[in-house]
Amino acid sequence: MNESFSFPPQDGPTAFSSIRTPTSYSNVFGNWQAIAQICRALGGLRGGNRMVADLLSVLKNTGFTVLPNPHPFKIYSIPPALRPTSDPATDWLKFRIRAGMVGDMDVNGTDEQNPPDSPDIPLDDLSDEILATAGLDQFFFWIELSSPGGVNTATIKSGDPNTNGWDDYPDTDGRFILIGWIDTTDTTNKQVKVRQIQRTDIQMGVDISICSGGSSSIAEVPCYRFDPPPGS
Repeated sequence: MNESFSFPPQDGPTAFSSIRTPTSYSNVFGNWQAIAQICRALGGLRGGNRMVADLLSVLKNTGFTVLPNPHPFKIYSIPPALRPTSDPATDWLKFRIRAGMVGDMDVNGTDEQNPPDSPDIPLDDLSDEILATAGLDQFFFWIELSSPGGVNTATIKSGDPNTNGWDDYPDTDGRFILIGWIDTTDTTNKQVKVRQIQRTDIQMGVDISICSGGSSSIAEVPCYRFDPPPGS
């Protein structure tokens, strides 16, 4: 165990330290006490230096192991101390979504960490960060499934679902999967509350045929699809 020690904040010739030092006028027992105290203090310094060196080494490798309870689609923010540049006015509103899959497809717009259950936080590219709006009790994150040109895609979306593509929220036709939301109403203390809904990869569904309005389309159980339903 490392012991901490402090120096009183005096300056000048009258400054003193709480660390004992061996002297020629002290008895053997007193000197041994002083030597032991100095050794413990140096051990604490050595442990602190080793920790700093380890942190710098991890930062050089563009990662950091500080993400608690990692899982696919976790909503999280990067600690300001780990940012290449920090802006206290907005850092508390910046969030990321952990990597995850829908079926066998990687979702776009995540941190792309592989595997997502690792505690590592990738720091080499922060372009996937989402800047939330302050003062909202619910700022949402969800997955939007689509099939442009017949190519299936899955993408992270955020904000207000009703004004950003998910017109009938909270109802879903299978193309929208809710991840969760954050509460940003504490603008004084800049503290955000996270409500996590999705915590796992979304497994491949079973194709079924749905008939509506005289036509049919394919949906996948459990309840996701890439194409809009007939008549939408």
